[in-house]
Amino acid sequence: MYRFSTFILCCVIFLLTIIEINNQQEFTVQPLREKQVKTRSGALEALDFWTQARAYPDMDIPADKYYKAYQSSKTKTREISRTISGGSIWDPIGPLNLQGRSKSVAINPLNPNTIYVGTASGGLWRSFTGGLGGDWEQVKLGQPALGISAIVIDPTDTNTIYLGTGEVYRYNNSVGGLVIRTTRGSYGIGILKTTNGGQTWTKSLDWSYNQQSGIQTIKMNPLNPHTLWATTTEGLYRTVNSGANWESVIPAGMAIDIAIHLTDTNYVMCTFGNFTNSITMRTTDGGNNWETSPIPSYTGKTHLAVYAAHPNVVYASAGDSTTGTGALFRSTDFGTSWVKMIEYIGSNSFFGVQGWYSHYVAVHPADSSVIVHNAVGRRKSTDG
Repeated sequence: MYRFSTFILCCVIFLLTIIEINNQQEFTVQPLREKQVKTRSGALEALDFWTQARAYPDMDIPADKYYKAYQSSKTKTREISRTISGGSIWDPIGPLNLQGRSKSVAINPLNPNTIYVGTASGGLWRSFTGGLGGDWEQVKLGQPALGISAIVIDPTDTNTIYLGTGEVYRYNNSVGGLVIRTTRGSYGIGILKTTNGGQTWTKSLDWSYNQQSGIQTIKMNPLNPHTLWATTTEGLYRTVNSGANWESVIPAGMAIDIAIHLTDTNYVMCTFGNFTNSITMRTTDGGNNWETSPIPSYTGKTHLAVYAAHPNVVYASAGDSTTGTGALFRSTDFGTSWVKMIEYIGSNSFFGVQGWYSHYVAVHPADSSVIVHNAVGRRKSTDG
């Protein structure tokens, strides 16, 4: 009896010890979990939620499913509309003021009152009053393109417009084991084109079934509107027949920006990089041969701006992905050599943690003493 009582007592003590250890672990582990949650950005949580809601029960959305779902939804909507209304199609009546962040802007060169704005998640918008008359309308594209990253209007025929779709960053990469989708921005389906002022749109570069891709920038040859260049997640592309066909010129990941010489369009520069070491390439023969331009490498984007009055002069904004370090450079020989104008580092930095995303440079077209440099902050020089 004594041995049995002792055995029972030992068992009770053992169980109490296990419970106490578990309680202590809960009190020590839980605060760490809460701390981890707090360090996650709201943007990352939103992307996580966006992915999970659409990919379930899978971890990520298959590359070809998004466009197929769009086509299916259009068919189903028509079928339901005919059933309900006896043949007529239902159209959405609002609210339509859901454009979100602005990604790109284009002004009709023959009529500056007509402005197009591309958004990150709300499609393409247009105003006929210079944006001041409260007449913004969403342009119906007939395509599942919510992110409009680039807009180009043909100056010789302003009814012809090209759109680059998607807002893609950190290409082919992931953080902490997260699925690629959460670090890729929004879907793109290639390049769209209209020849009737936006009434109807067709696919110029069709990436409908590869939604992991996106367009960064589109630039038109200033001397030949049939030739256009596009920086994409898949590299640098070019068309010489107004978008009927596109060819891959440099098949390197994350082409970012383009600079075209305004009087000798055989000279072209293109930058690459986004959460990777950046590089700037240049050609002097229209793209047949390329060489590296010696601008220092950073881990974020590099953006270019050509001085219109003297197109050999080019400015470059370059920054690290998240450290805040960056610089503004100037070349007077179209990228053969560069001079550092100002360096941003430490307390002087204004890139923040967005050197991979939000920074641009612009120079006055007739007065090179006026330079604007935008990032998380804004800076301007009036003395060159």
